[in-house]
Parts: sequence; C-alpha cells; structure tokens
Amino acid sequence: MPRGSGDLDDLLDGVQPADERDLLIIELAVADPSLGSRLCPRVKTPLGERQCQQVLGRPHLGAPKREPRRSTP
Repeated sequence: MPRGSGDLDDLLDGVQPADERDLLIIELAVADPSLGSRLCPRVKTPLGERQCQQVLGRPHLGAPKREPRRSTP
C-alpha cells in the first residue's frame, strides 16, 4: 500500500476474525474501487477472494449514481 496507509493497515490488522476483516475490505473496495487493487490482496478467506474478484471485475460499482430518467409525457 502507498505511504501513509499505515493507519489503515493497523485498523485492518485489528479486525478479527478473518471473515469480518474480509467483509470490511470488500465494503471498502465497493465504496472506492480504486482501493480494491490495493486492499483485495489482503483478504484471507476463499469467499473473500471470490467477492474481491467480483468487485475488481466491476469497477462501475463505485461510479456515482445517475439521476433516474424522467419519462416523457
């Protein structure tokens, strides 16, 4: 991870058990896909690995939500 991410590393290392840490990593990756490539290698469980691969394969998950289309009368 880049310099200055020690606080995040420390926080993630403090989350136990591994499945809870993986869930947190996945939620962070969904919220900001640019973090996914740095965070996903830290997952420990097979389920976490599968879910992270899904997030990494779908970068649009972090895109801003669009306004709903208005129907024309």
